[in-house]
Amino acid sequence: MMKNRLTAVAATLLLWVVAFPEGAQGQTEDIRQAYIHTVPLGMIAQFEEAVKQHVQWRKQNNDPWEWTWYQVVNGDGLGGIRYMVRSGNHRWADLDVRYAWDDRVGAGRHFASTVGPYIESEDSSIAQLDDALSRPLDDYSAIMLFAVTAFDVRLPGQFREAITKIGEGLDRGDWERSYQWLMEAYGEGTTDATLVIPAENWGGLAPPEKPLPVLLAEVYGEQEASDLMQQFATSIRSQTSYILRVRPDLSLP
Repeated sequence: MMKNRLTAVAATLLLWVVAFPEGAQGQTEDIRQAYIHTVPLGMIAQFEEAVKQHVQWRKQNNDPWEWTWYQVVNGDGLGGIRYMVRSGNHRWADLDVRYAWDDRVGAGRHFASTVGPYIESEDSSIAQLDDALSRPLDDYSAIMLFAVTAFDVRLPGQFREAITKIGEGLDRGDWERSYQWLMEAYGEGTTDATLVIPAENWGGLAPPEKPLPVLLAEVYGEQEASDLMQQFATSIRSQTSYILRVRPDLSLP
């Protein structure tokens, strides 16, 4: 997946997102496991039919987890068609239950034989909701799109300090949009932060009327606001962005 350096557009994107409640850094066991599959353009119909067959098999075998499927409809690196399947709201111990069930019924083998022939590549991740940094919706039933921005963080302490202060500024500026911060849990110790913004439709993803630099300048003054954005920019190596569309027809349940 291609990653790009922070640009002025990326800085503007931040205006969509960051606000922080007061208190300590978020401690939660809200674990999300996700897989992203790249599918060759000529195999979309076969892939989706195979997914439906596999989902039906999982239902018949009493999968202990619920899985939501999404299709990447816009963003970086669209060399093929990408799909994400994700299950959330878990505790770490739930992973033991999930993998024990998988081993017992052979879910991985069934997926490989049914869906695998139509997949060009697969990436997986486990992420944890940062409760203190997030402002989630109470009800996601009407949400059909998610704008996702993944940050490759170079200086975690500086990154968090910058977005905390940006969030405080947005709070003072009466920011009202919802979002979630997910922190990737990689074995190699890489610190990645993913920002997820929900919307009912494309209109809900339109940039806000007041640009971030203007809002921050109103709160902190022009020089301090400029320094803050520079602090954020230098805390990351790169970022990548894409938009997910929910696919209820492929999901479990």
